[in-house]
Amino acid sequence: MQRLLSSYALYLRYKHHRPGHLFQGRFKARLVEDEVYLLAVTRYVHLNLVLTAACPGHWKVGMMGSGIAGRTTTQGENTMFEQTHATRRQFLRQCAAAGALAASGILVSSPGYGKQWSAKGLRLGSCILDLEEAKQIGLEGAEIRANPAGDNLDVADPAVRRQYKEQMKKTGLPISSLMLGLLNSYPLASDPRGPAWLEQSIEAAKDLGAGVILVAFFSKGNLLEDGKLKKADVDVVVERIKAAAPKAKEAGVVLGIENLLSAQQNAEILDRIGSDAVRIYYDVGNTTGQGYDVPAEIRFLKDRIAIFHFKDNPHYLGEGKVQFEAIADAIRDIGYRGWIVLETTSPSKDKLADAKRNAAFVRKLFGMG
Repeated sequence: MQRLLSSYALYLRYKHHRPGHLFQGRFKARLVEDEVYLLAVTRYVHLNLVLTAACPGHWKVGMMGSGIAGRTTTQGENTMFEQTHATRRQFLRQCAAAGALAASGILVSSPGYGKQWSAKGLRLGSCILDLEEAKQIGLEGAEIRANPAGDNLDVADPAVRRQYKEQMKKTGLPISSLMLGLLNSYPLASDPRGPAWLEQSIEAAKDLGAGVILVAFFSKGNLLEDGKLKKADVDVVVERIKAAAPKAKEAGVVLGIENLLSAQQNAEILDRIGSDAVRIYYDVGNTTGQGYDVPAEIRFLKDRIAIFHFKDNPHYLGEGKVQFEAIADAIRDIGYRGWIVLETTSPSKDKLADAKRNAAFVRKLFGMG
């Protein structure tokens, strides 16, 4: 019966072009398309290896199975398992990191699934509203700003983080991301406090469940001068972010670089850093303002994009220069599933009403229900 159900599920999967992971349960096969549910399934299998027939009952990882089998594993069996599977501790660390990313909407599908893409995995947030305001207009979360408090960030204070946790509990909404906008005034390339701020933000993001840290490079921190790359500044930035990347990866957090550089220039920076815990925070408004081919850039960067900022300032979304239809097509083409964060202005001066209008535009654009 299990074989029949598996065959039927596979047939439906290919017939309807549905991407996902096929999970064979005891009585039925299920196609898992949601990353959070997939993580739950993975954890269940890990904790019930014998019950789910993931390994023989006599292997040492299934302690209950070992007792039932009534014998110990051989050295050959142990060696085979250790060579082909991660250790329990490694697995749990990976699950914890994946859980943080999944909860924050950072897990994305593999590129190249444009025809099968759906808006199910998109989440809409804002960096101009707090959690309570986001709740009022039906958003899924909010981006918060880290502010300097002497040599430390305010979010480095456990008391401040407790306040955010209380807001999350009250509203039922998560924090999508943590913005280091202070780096626009105190550049990462030159301020000696920069490395410490990165470490503090990683710890805070992990504690708050924010999957992405926006590492900003505008104003005084701009990496361009008269249209040319500040190579000396870039060298320092690469060195400092590269040093912080292992801690970000261990925490399950992505450092999202946002700047005015081209996709090619950013890709070169990412190559130098060499960590999948560092990606691009892509702002469609900023890149449009720079004159870049935004849809082409999105397709070029693909899964190196961690998260998106949407704006069309000083207008409502869709009423300015940003080509949202073409951008939405590119986002579908790369299979992106994650946060879209509104960084919009308020033409009518009614912040909530204007944010709600912009949110409705994005939902209609992607068919988000």
